[in-house]
Amino acid sequence: MWRKDVAEYCKTCDRCQKANKTTGKRLGNMIRIQGPRRPWEIVHMDWVTGLPPG
Repeated sequence: MWRKDVAEYCKTCDRCQKANKTTGKRLGNMIRIQGPRRPWEIVHMDWVTGLPPG
């Protein structure tokens, strides 16, 4: 009986709803992608900006 009470409480609890990952956007199915055929064909870079002067 307490499980039902907890489940009902969680449905009305704002904090519980924000923490519940299943309420977010559903992801699609994974698909196989074509990888690079030769070295350096695909390059990824991360930019860090807004840092104070070193």
